[in-house]
Amino acid sequence: MTTPTRLAPAPVIDETARLLTEHYVFPEIAEQLAGLLKRRLTEGAYDVDDAEELARLVTADLQSVNGDRHLRLKHHATPVSLKQGAATRDAMRRDFDSSLGGAPRVQLLDGGVAVVELAPMLFPLEWAAEPLSAAGARFGGSKPLYVLSSDSTFSAAEELAYDLQQLGRAVVVGEPTRGGAHPCQGWTLHPHLEATVPIGHAINPLSSTNWEGTGVQPDIPCAATDSLDHAHALALARLAG
Repeated sequence: MTTPTRLAPAPVIDETARLLTEHYVFPEIAEQLAGLLKRRLTEGAYDVDDAEELARLVTADLQSVNGDRHLRLKHHATPVSLKQGAATRDAMRRDFDSSLGGAPRVQLLDGGVAVVELAPMLFPLEWAAEPLSAAGARFGGSKPLYVLSSDSTFSAAEELAYDLQQLGRAVVVGEPTRGGAHPCQGWTLHPHLEATVPIGHAINPLSSTNWEGTGVQPDIPCAATDSLDHAHALALARLAG
């Protein structure tokens, strides 16, 4: 039996504030947020013993100014390394290993329409190239392509949908996505807590903007639960034509 690591909120808050001011892509907002965190700490808002609860409270405050969903204090149930970025990478590797390399479902539907599920996220190319190539090796660059979206589609998955949509290569079917476009880095502040701070601002060369805050807007809006049926019907009609 292991002894839980003691949670001391003050060092976590101080380090989060430092990371904000040194790395956040929007310096003026970083100053506002650093001041907010320190004020809330002084007020006793973070006087909790539970790492998960502290993560929830701090994340709410971090996202209170501009709604940046990549800006957060993440809780990890499994203790992680203190090495920079290790928390995110370790959790990602576990997801990769448990999801057949990020392509857990390949299915052939009626009419010769194929479904390839990419989940639970998009993984680094050096990991995912082989399993993804195996899942869609004969697809090519000209067949009709439909991307299904929901309100839980986020970050890199949004970028894939957005870029394919902007290029005119795919039709997005489903719900508006969550709206997180800023690339970020992670720092482990405690064995169960990781601060993620956006360090860049994505700009699509075709739209001259991105999906931050607004999400990717579907070409064919529908409930996520109906998106596969809609896309299947669209694909069949396209093939018949």
